[in-house]
Amino acid sequence: MVCVREEASPSDPARGEIQVVRDREWIKAEGSTLGADNGIAIAAMLHLAEAAGLRHGPMDLLFTVEEETTSSGADSLDPSLLRANILLNLDSEEEGVVVAGSAGGIWTKQ
Repeated sequence: MVCVREEASPSDPARGEIQVVRDREWIKAEGSTLGADNGIAIAAMLHLAEAAGLRHGPMDLLFTVEEETTSSGADSLDPSLLRANILLNLDSEEEGVVVAGSAGGIWTKQ
């Protein structure tokens, strides 16, 4: 997972130091990327990776940041870090819906 934090943040996920705060309906890690809205996709991937009795080959799990805004996490990814030859994108904008393989995207300006 890509953990990004503000330099002065009291949270440092890489060290396991997370200051949890409640912001109305959201639980967040102060000054870091933890607490984003992609929890269901992360939970689904972790479940598949750890499910007893589910047969699968080796898996790489990739988490990026800012996919709803600039896709800077994916844009900054070094492709040499990936070993898999199949990429399955789990994405959705609706609660209770999982979209598998929503590949592609384009940015436009009006």
